[in-house]
Amino acid sequence: MAERIADVAVIIPMLNEAETLPFLLRDLAAQTVRPRELLFSDAGSSDGSARIVSAWWEAAAWEGGSCQVLSSPGALPGGGRNRGLAQCTARRIAFIDAGLGLSPEWLEEMLEALDGSDGLDAIYAQCRFQGTGVLGAALCGLSYGQGAERPALVGSLFKQEAVRRSGLFAEHLRAGEDLRWTKGFDAAGGKRGRAPRALIHYMFFPPSFAAAIRKWRVYEKYAVLAGVGGRSRLLSCLLLAMGVAGVVIPAAWFLGVLYLLGRGVADPLRRSDRRLWLSSPAAVALALLLAPALDVAKLWGGIQGCVARFSGAASRVGES
Repeated sequence: MAERIADVAVIIPMLNEAETLPFLLRDLAAQTVRPRELLFSDAGSSDGSARIVSAWWEAAAWEGGSCQVLSSPGALPGGGRNRGLAQCTARRIAFIDAGLGLSPEWLEEMLEALDGSDGLDAIYAQCRFQGTGVLGAALCGLSYGQGAERPALVGSLFKQEAVRRSGLFAEHLRAGEDLRWTKGFDAAGGKRGRAPRALIHYMFFPPSFAAAIRKWRVYEKYAVLAGVGGRSRLLSCLLLAMGVAGVVIPAAWFLGVLYLLGRGVADPLRRSDRRLWLSSPAAVALALLLAPALDVAKLWGGIQGCVARFSGAASRVGES
């Protein structure tokens, strides 16, 4: 049976993804409908990520398809996606991150939903979040929810003209550039739909406590610079203030207890698939300890983002 090739370009920014790439490459090769173009935008990997992609394509190349590793030294995710957009020629564009898994029918389901729709410009896949190991499960529960599913830009499929109309991704943001671009897509009149059976899997979380603290701080800093996540940021600050009050003010100890129970117990339970979350008692216990540290890191990142944003605004005023 002839392979089914679709006029789709898949754009994948990457930086030092040697551990996660084999999972994505395996899933790309297993697609029931394969893309015509694969564009990996390498920001300067030092772990051989580019060689892994090249060796994989040499062994797994399909007729009618092409795979390029684009050199994009120093590019952040938005810059990597822009580099891919500048090179692609396909009528449909999909955005993927290197640390994802794909269901075999991912692209086929997305194409059917987009081409069979009435006037939609984009289809979002359903992303399932599930951390592995005790630390990964705890971090997943505290952020997205262990076993939770929601639509996401990564894994999405767009008509090329809608992407061009929405403009480029912000290249100065390490995080939040996807949410900012989505706001621009919506503002430009883009219409989005969903393909619930097109599953992508988010599995890889920071491997250590220190790496998790850094990720939470950096993400929040750039979310502030991107101008996204304001409501959740305010809620996090209020909850953290309760916890601090419980520590600093002896008479308000109950606020600290409420904070820990709310943030470390109730919130992960609310976000997660309950059976999956409760199946790992060690992750549940670790989440209770991790929550305050991650919230402090998030607060510090938010402060850094506000300072950077204010400094940038002040400098622009000084230059005008």
